[in-house]
Amino acid sequence: MRATENLPRLGRAAWMVLFVLGTGRAAIAITELRRGQASPPLELNTLSGERFSLQGQRGRAIVLIFGELYHERSLKAISKTQELLRDPRFEGKAPSCAMVMTQQSEPAALLESARKNRVTVAILHDRDRRAFAAYQVSVIPSVVVIDAESRVVHAFAGMSAAFDDMLRDSMLLAAGRISEATFERTLHPTSAPAATEPVRRAARLTELAHQLVRSGMEDLAHDKYREALTVDPGCAAARVGLGRIAVHRQRLAEAEEHFRAAAKLDAGSADVALGLAYVQALRGGDELPKAEESIRGLLATQPNNAEAHFLLGVVFEQAGRMKEAAGSYRKSAELLLRQEAAASGGGK
Repeated sequence: MRATENLPRLGRAAWMVLFVLGTGRAAIAITELRRGQASPPLELNTLSGERFSLQGQRGRAIVLIFGELYHERSLKAISKTQELLRDPRFEGKAPSCAMVMTQQSEPAALLESARKNRVTVAILHDRDRRAFAAYQVSVIPSVVVIDAESRVVHAFAGMSAAFDDMLRDSMLLAAGRISEATFERTLHPTSAPAATEPVRRAARLTELAHQLVRSGMEDLAHDKYREALTVDPGCAAARVGLGRIAVHRQRLAEAEEHFRAAAKLDAGSADVALGLAYVQALRGGDELPKAEESIRGLLATQPNNAEAHFLLGVVFEQAGRMKEAAGSYRKSAELLLRQEAAASGGGK
């Protein structure tokens, strides 16, 4: 039996693990919101019954944190924001901050939960998720920083290693306390020149596509990857995304075409190497040794690459080497758990 006929047996679980591993990096932005554009309207009641609107806050910078009171990382984002609001550099011009949440519990219970979790910022109740939809939020926590003229300064999702720096400096920029150039150095700390607008837009579109895949909206993700390539034909990450979708749809020739095109754009990319190895693994037969060789070569330089260990397990499974497959899957899971613990503050 050809390996491609085993795709249903490997199933959606294996595909989703592969894709989440491949796209689970720190999110660049939560939406297609661009710096300088008008922020979407927002008007909601607080848990105390007061009306909160962006229009009513005009003249003051605002930080919106989309999350939930039961969600640990949302609470961490709130805690960090509350800490940063005390930065003396704001000199009395600290941004207004609000949490936007959708939980359907009664306000009294939610207020008690906020008190227990030491949430002191305004909490806006987005019961019908209109604000989440307007800001296209699909990952929590997500943060949008808005300046005094209701223009977007920065939007980002998740809690990456750079979260504190991005949040602090985007707040300082919104309050007029640092320059655009200083903020650009925070976003792009290397000495390379700042990315052009098409490159930045393609990166936003690609990240949005990643989020859509993680939310199960593969067709929409495919369209966003294509749009990213229209904006910036040199966007290797969008090519890789299209390749992964092609793999899932059992279009291995199409997938290989995308991965090889990505290799011309980013020859040293681990994502490209793993994509090609996945195609080889699913083709099976004489392709399996090539896939194994590629993956082992990557692991020689990146021994803690969880996706590579997972894919090596796929190769072993396809070859009938079930004991070795179980070991590789176990190693991948251990690395993922370790990374999750480190990201949530529990790692050593």
